[in-house]
Amino acid sequence: MQAGKHVYCEAPLANTIDDAKAIALAARTARKQVFQAGLQMRSDPQRRFLLDFIRAGAAGKAVKAHAQWHKKQSWRMTSPNPEREHELNWRLSKEISLGLLGEIAIHQIDALSWFLNAHPEAVTGFGSLMHWKDGRAVPDTVQAVFEYPSGAQLTSECTLANSFDADYEILYGTDAAIMMRGNKAWMFKEVDSPLLGWEVYARKDQFYRETGIALIANATKLTNLGEKATDEAAYTTSPLYYALEAFMINVNTISSAVEDFTANFAGSDQPAFEKYLSAIKLQPAATYREGFAATVLAIKACEAVARGAKVAPAWEGFESA
Repeated sequence: MQAGKHVYCEAPLANTIDDAKAIALAARTARKQVFQAGLQMRSDPQRRFLLDFIRAGAAGKAVKAHAQWHKKQSWRMTSPNPEREHELNWRLSKEISLGLLGEIAIHQIDALSWFLNAHPEAVTGFGSLMHWKDGRAVPDTVQAVFEYPSGAQLTSECTLANSFDADYEILYGTDAAIMMRGNKAWMFKEVDSPLLGWEVYARKDQFYRETGIALIANATKLTNLGEKATDEAAYTTSPLYYALEAFMINVNTISSAVEDFTANFAGSDQPAFEKYLSAIKLQPAATYREGFAATVLAIKACEAVARGAKVAPAWEGFESA
């Protein structure tokens, strides 16, 4: 940022709170550049559609949430050069890596906290090395429970030892549960939930003994919603694609704005410059604030797993960043 470069920083921003705060502060002061945290769910149009849907109260009062990521793989990479192999396997070192919760689940936890519109007050973690006993220091199976001010809890669990049921997120409300898998989502209504009207005409998919009402952004624009409509999705590219697209568009937008302002006002009036930038509409993306908050939570979750105890995130650091 000090070199005048635009930055797309993968999440987590760092593996210590001090480093993450330094990055966030640098991003805050670099007003002529774009800093985007790599929380790609924030740019995903399907999840932004769900955000408005959930915030409107369609699921009722949120009572709990759950996220899981199951994938049987070692996480270990090989190289004929021992030194290079050590570098490639940084994820297996507890001195560098935040483990499964920090490197993988951070995206799911951030998205669900976004939907809940709150930061957790505490996190309790558990972790074990269940399968890949190859000298690594990072657990291959972890669980964490995040406690929110409302009393709602988010459970997150990841494993490298089994692939069953893959990955998904569920938000449970008093009127309905909403499940998200990849670029698709479904609502499972309670029998006593109020009739919203539109769901009578919506596509419905069967999940064992439950019926899921498909939640599809821009559903009226889809032409084929028949019996095999489970293959249909309003958006077919990955959230990462949308995040990188937003970054490139925002870089062009901000660069052009800075150039125009400098040419017209010689760039000397800082208050006017700030006002000018604030009026510019940017593509939806995670800023340094969301990146810092998610990183703090990931670090504290990793700490909770290591200690097998409850840990409280220090949100005063978040406010000062």
